[in-house]
Amino acid sequence: MDSFCKHENITQIEQEELLQMLTPLIKKCLYNVSYQEREDFEQDIKLKLLDRFNFINDQEVPGFWEFAIQKEAQKNI
Repeated sequence: MDSFCKHENITQIEQEELLQMLTPLIKKCLYNVSYQEREDFEQDIKLKLLDRFNFINDQEVPGFWEFAIQKEAQKNI
């Protein structure tokens, strides 16, 4: 999992690896859902996860020092 934090953006391959890692948890959570709807819910959850991955990739988050400088500048105002 540490390899996902080393890069600035999550690649498509890393997204697929994350989904594969989360698949058992998703299936376990869907155990209480009726059998006919499990596959649909699983697909919905995976689509929402992919959407979140893309949303996170699109965000611009400042580094530690950039954040510290911004906070110091706000404090001096």
